[in-house]
Amino acid sequence: MDIKIDVDQERRKWDTLFTSAQIALRFCQFDHVRAEQAAREMIEDGDFINDMLACLSDSIDHLRDITKIMEAAGIRLAVSADRSLGLTIPKIRPSAVAKAIARSKAASAAYDAAQAAGEDTSAAFETDEKLYEKLVVTPCASDAEFTEKLRYLLKYETDLFGSPRRRATR
Repeated sequence: MDIKIDVDQERRKWDTLFTSAQIALRFCQFDHVRAEQAAREMIEDGDFINDMLACLSDSIDHLRDITKIMEAAGIRLAVSADRSLGLTIPKIRPSAVAKAIARSKAASAAYDAAQAAGEDTSAAFETDEKLYEKLVVTPCASDAEFTEKLRYLLKYETDLFGSPRRRATR
C-alpha cells in the first residue's frame, strides 16, 4: 500500500486551514476588526459566512484524511517493529487432541485397508488400539476440543460395535 502525497496540494490545504484557524481564534478573542480584515483579505468577493463554512468544512475533511493516513502509518510502524523484533504472528498449530484424532483416523484407515486386502491385520490393529488409547487420555484444552474428542470417540465405538440402542435391545 503506497501512500502518495502531493506536496503542493498539502501546502495549500494547510495554508487554508491555518488561515481559517487564525480567523476563528481572532473571533474567539473578540478581535473582530482584525478577524474581519483577515477574512476580507482571504475572501475577495462573495458571501463571507458561506465561504468560511465551506473552508472550515474542507479543513475538517482534510484533517480526517490526515488522521487516516497517520493511523495507517502507525499500524505499518507497529508491524515493522514487530517484524524487526521477531514478533511475528504465530501460525495456528493443531492442538494435541486434533493431532491424536488425525493419527487415530489414519491408523483406522490403515487397519481397514489391510483387512480389505486380506493381509495380516494384527500389527495394524495394535497400532490402531494404541493410538486410540492415547487419544482417550489426551487432555483437552477447551470445551470445544472435548466435544470434538467425544464426537470422534462415539463415532469410533459406533463404527465398531453399532449404535448403543441396537446393543441394548439384543
